[in-house]
Amino acid sequence: MSLKEKLKQDLATDGKVAISSEDLGEFKTKEAEVNAAREGAAVSTKVSETAKKDPMMAAGADGDPGQAISDTSGSTAPVAEQAGDLTRGLILPDEIIITNKEREAFLDALVSGDRFKLSFSIFNGRITGVLRSRSQAESHAIIQQLNRESTQGAVMTQLEYATRLRNMLLAAQVEELSGEAYVELASPLLQTVKGDETVKAGWLPQVNVWVDKNEGLVAALYRELQKFERKYWTMVENSDNQNFWNPVESTLK
Repeated sequence: MSLKEKLKQDLATDGKVAISSEDLGEFKTKEAEVNAAREGAAVSTKVSETAKKDPMMAAGADGDPGQAISDTSGSTAPVAEQAGDLTRGLILPDEIIITNKEREAFLDALVSGDRFKLSFSIFNGRITGVLRSRSQAESHAIIQQLNRESTQGAVMTQLEYATRLRNMLLAAQVEELSGEAYVELASPLLQTVKGDETVKAGWLPQVNVWVDKNEGLVAALYRELQKFERKYWTMVENSDNQNFWNPVESTLK
């Protein structure tokens, strides 16, 4: 029984309050546990369906040439159909852990208008970095560029489409990798027509950086990006869930 409950019970019984040193000790212990929980409370929650079915992330997940080349490089299915197939990609757990620090970073980003960013560490700490959220304009630009390239025949197979999309998403969302900073997508985000001149999207050279990266590294980074997106959209989906944002609130009642 909590100290608060004991006080209520004593007052309701005979109007007298009897508090022992044991009661105070239990209260202090409970208070310390709650304060500690508030400092680093983590929430285990089911992944948002929005996050699990994000078509951009799902389509890009199939871009591991070394794993898929034998059975996907000859695919003749329409690119649009390939992009809409959400059953492919790396298998990630249906539940994720979101820490108090991550929730606070998300809320701070929403209030300030800054990008939401999370750090990661893989391969026993040998590779570290930071991922950032995309802007709506960047997502639109990526979709438009992919549509243009598929229409022009630059990407035709499932593997080509997925690999290209994955590299675009990494260009947009890797903030830092092993001590090197990566700038946000350069302007213009969309291909622009100026009279007789057509100016290509300014960020395309940034995508080529990821084309030249080690295949295993890119696959591992994309898995981290998938987990990042799942956390991001799960927090969005829980915007009105008080228990999600204050997981230890009830322990004080």
